[in-house]
Amino acid sequence: MAPPNLSDKSTTIKPSKLLDQVRDKLRVKHYSIRTEQTYVDWIKRYIFFHDKRHPKNMEARDVEAFFTHGA
Repeated sequence: MAPPNLSDKSTTIKPSKLLDQVRDKLRVKHYSIRTEQTYVDWIKRYIFFHDKRHPKNMEARDVEAFFTHGA
């Protein structure tokens, strides 16, 4: 029996994108489609405000800057 080919990309599980994860979580919790769209839209605004940086790379001051800008 041949050893598994670890470089084969077809067997590698690729993590889903942030907005897909948000949509999946909201659907599991039975949120309405309109609420889902609103949440995703606000997340997109937040990301674009910060020059497309991923939210996991941001700090509390980045959140504050976003909301201060919107006020």
